[in-house]
Amino acid sequence: MKVTVRLYRQHDMDLLSLYMNDAFDFTREMKHSVFAMVRNEPYEINVPSYSASRQYLRRMYHLHIIIPDSAQDVIKKLAEVRKGQTCSFFKAAMRACLSSFPYGAYFGGDGFTLSKAEETELVNAERQEAYDSKKKKETPKPKKTAAKPAKKVPADTEVTIKPVVEFPDGDTLPEPIPFENLPIPETEDDYSGIVDDDEGMALFDAIDRVAGGSR
Repeated sequence: MKVTVRLYRQHDMDLLSLYMNDAFDFTREMKHSVFAMVRNEPYEINVPSYSASRQYLRRMYHLHIIIPDSAQDVIKKLAEVRKGQTCSFFKAAMRACLSSFPYGAYFGGDGFTLSKAEETELVNAERQEAYDSKKKKETPKPKKTAAKPAKKVPADTEVTIKPVVEFPDGDTLPEPIPFENLPIPETEDDYSGIVDDDEGMALFDAIDRVAGGSR
């Protein structure tokens, strides 16, 4: 037998505070309370402190309570409940077994959000979180590129080495003579040691005439 139970924000804030608590097994406790009520047995549900985590509280939640076929006495008794009142009977049975009344759910500070504006803010935050999580999973990690191995030169490969030009042992280039130490001819006789042919003399005569000499 399967019974659908609906919890409404407008009427069942006490039970919703238990239902929204992850540390509380709401379905199990409701079924045990119904069994105890039908069989007239004592049963007490320890009411935990409600969580103050910020979450939007919808207008209605529904859950299913499964009654096993082995509990025929419970199934027969539930068949006698007025039509349309089974859900209310399950909630009344659970309230009767609570060790204390969770009245704090009817006041502020319980972490539940009821306004539409805060609902929109929470929904947008949840969507953004889901989007970021999806993008993080889809982003591929950079592949590691293995370094290319150096090319190996075969042992039998001939390597040509260009020879280096060297002077024979003991030979060196002459030291350059500074310009100020160069000899400057002052007379015509001084030119005879440098140029002694006619062509050379004609060249020096031309240079002397351009410079304004007597020639």
